[in-house]
This record gives sequence, C-alpha cells and structure tokens, in this order.
Amino acid sequence: MTTSPELDADTDSCAGGGGEQQTVTGPVSKSLPNSLGSRVILVLVNLFLIPATGALAAALYTHEPPREQPSRVIYYLFAECVLFLFVICMLSFLWAIARPLWIARVFDGLYTKFLWVVFVSFGVAWLSMVLAH
Repeated sequence: MTTSPELDADTDSCAGGGGEQQTVTGPVSKSLPNSLGSRVILVLVNLFLIPATGALAAALYTHEPPREQPSRVIYYLFAECVLFLFVICMLSFLWAIARPLWIARVFDGLYTKFLWVVFVSFGVAWLSMVLAH
C-alpha cells in the first residue's frame, strides 16, 4: 500500500516520508485549499501575481526613495508590503503544487506575526508623520 503526500481533507493530516501521519492544526493551515480545482486556480493566480509583485518589488528597491520623511516612511512600508506579498505568493504557489507540511507551519507562524508587524509599522509611520510636522 502506498501513501500519497497529499493532505487528507477529512483528517487534516499530511503523510510524511516514512508513511507516518503528521497533523496540521493551525488556523491558517486548516483553510489552505485541498481540492485539485482550488489548487489549480491558486497556481494560475500565482502565475500572474509572482512576476507582478516581483517586478514591483525590484523596481521599488532599485528606485531612489523620496527625501522628505513622511513620504519616505510610507515608501518603505509599501515596499515591505509588496515584498511580503511576493514571498506569500511564492509559498502559496509551492503549496498548490506540492503541499509540503513545512509551508503550512510557516503560514501558521506568519499569521500572528504579520498582524503585529502591520500594527506596529502603521503606528510607527503615523507617529513619525505626526512628529515630523
């Protein structure tokens, strides 16, 4: 009997290399697409998003940022968000193709960290704009 490396939608588990079952229990990993149709759509969407966000990130990081402080902070926040979106698109593309368990763990770890980073970044941006005037 062979074991497939696919995620079982009923048990939320993924077969490991030796046939053992590893459980995926995080809030984000449970909502990752499991059906073939959903994964094909995810691949097609990411085939558009990966080059677009990669090109935008490359353009933002090679372009000279604005000199004034409030615009410079917003420029860097936008550049970081584009870079983050590029990494998420790459990971979701890999998930749609191979569904490795480590990507589910990364998504679960990024969920709360990303919310904290967004909250703190926008707070710092707002504070720097208030203090600049």
